[in-house]
Amino acid sequence: MTVLLNIIKSKILCVLFLSVIFIIPAYAGTIPIDRLVKELKVVDAALISFPNGLFFINKGSSGGVRKGELWTIFSKGDPVKDPATGKRLGFLQIPIGEAKITSIAENFSQVSIKLQDKSKKIKSGMAAKRFDKVDILFQDSEGLHFSDYEILRTKLPSLNWKAYLNDKNNFKDSGTYNGILITVFKDRLTLWCAGEVLAICNLEEKTLSSSHSPGSDIVQSKAPHIMPEHLLLPGIRTPGLNREAALQSYNFVKTFDELIYNFKICTIDNKPYYIYLTKQALYAQRTDGSKRFQYNYNGFGDIVGASMGEDGLIALNILVQYKGMESQVLRFENNKFNLVADNIHYILGFVDMDGNGHSESLVGQEYNQENFYGINTCFFKIKKNSIKKTKKLFLPSGFELFGSFMADLDGNGKKEVGFYNLGRKLNVYEDGKKKWGFSSPLGGSLQSFYISPSDDETILRDIFVWSEPAVMDLGTKKGIALVINRSNLISSVVDINPDKGGVAILLTDKNGKLFLSSIDINFQGPVQSVFFYNGMLYCLVIEGNSFTEIAKSHLITFSLDAFISALNQKI
Repeated sequence: MTVLLNIIKSKILCVLFLSVIFIIPAYAGTIPIDRLVKELKVVDAALISFPNGLFFINKGSSGGVRKGELWTIFSKGDPVKDPATGKRLGFLQIPIGEAKITSIAENFSQVSIKLQDKSKKIKSGMAAKRFDKVDILFQDSEGLHFSDYEILRTKLPSLNWKAYLNDKNNFKDSGTYNGILITVFKDRLTLWCAGEVLAICNLEEKTLSSSHSPGSDIVQSKAPHIMPEHLLLPGIRTPGLNREAALQSYNFVKTFDELIYNFKICTIDNKPYYIYLTKQALYAQRTDGSKRFQYNYNGFGDIVGASMGEDGLIALNILVQYKGMESQVLRFENNKFNLVADNIHYILGFVDMDGNGHSESLVGQEYNQENFYGINTCFFKIKKNSIKKTKKLFLPSGFELFGSFMADLDGNGKKEVGFYNLGRKLNVYEDGKKKWGFSSPLGGSLQSFYISPSDDETILRDIFVWSEPAVMDLGTKKGIALVINRSNLISSVVDINPDKGGVAILLTDKNGKLFLSSIDINFQGPVQSVFFYNGMLYCLVIEGNSFTEIAKSHLITFSLDAFISALNQKI
């Protein structure tokens, strides 16, 4: 695998040149004042102290608590008496420390506490107040919302308002600022607290006939089954697809402070784990955040992708330049990664052949030095400490394993085979004949690499590691959830990574014809993974710079029932 630095440099210079040419107009929109006031209102709770040094509050996800929230801890001070009657009116509350929500259960939450005075002792029953005397900054990239800032200050007097900033050079880092940040960038408002995203909304354009109600952009719902954090956005149309289903909301699950390429939730030893690949390593992390395990590849090749199967199985695709594939199969069990097989000279991927939401079948495609993808593809059977090549698959010419699927979409007893061609267009075949094709390219991926078919490094081919589709069971029929990423004008001109993304589902209508329907939420970053878990559709949205790899990865979930209901209104 060869990556030419001069090609990368030329792309970056082109981006800088084009950024000077194109002028982006300022965007003035309506900020949801009333909703922000509700999001940042004071909430009362009581502190719970354990002998082992752990601290909790007596409110959890059922009370709307979210990870990252800042609470002030108060001790009881002197009594306050009415001077006329001598009647005791209450007690002074003295702030002694700040608590940050670190994990959440239904009726309680764990907190970490930073004391202002270390001589003070923390006791059960102390008062805890959310967003009381907490620092807050308002950052406005266009400088158009100072009046909104003033209104918020008057409506939220319990907060410690610091400043209104409209100079980007003075903006605070949202990931490290230990307070509340309201950041307005173009048409989007993001509400941060102690490095965690609490809410995001798109600003509605101001018009004389607008009936937009402030605060209608963000709607809370019940917590998802893994984490109780919420994030709901209104629908935004995705142009160019056959049909669109208006799905009004999604749930925000978790943020990872790194760029993740491949991601999936897997049940291992009856416990849910996040399994994910970064540039640094492969990780298995308990969904409650209690434990994380790491696997580092120390060979001579490059990991170009990971595919997660069932029962803790992971296929690592490893390419050694000018030599070929030396892939590995791992199994995570008993809190460690175990090597099942290595030096596998195939491109590997786990595929859901049964359409039950489980990627149980390991498929391998031969490596070809000129085109990367070889002609022959087969199944592999995994034993305890080895794998064996079994049945050969007969697939259409030009088949590429990355991003492919095999499923009976129309319920006729025959499996359709879908994959992306060289032009990044999705094509579907049945019995070796093309059945359907989408006319426009579908985005791409942040994960890609160059191969050189010969020793001449001026001849390169760009290989995309497409996100694995997710098969969903619709009874006699199947549906396919796909990543659809898009590039802005500058990105398209210089052929660099996508900057926005979404999710689409490939289905058949009542007449058995295939169509692609988008979930009409337009994320402000590319989508890198999509999968099903426990009846919910998940996707991973990337925020940040893919070149510098300074990024965050946001895990999002949708209700499949809500999508199907919305889609039925369109069919």
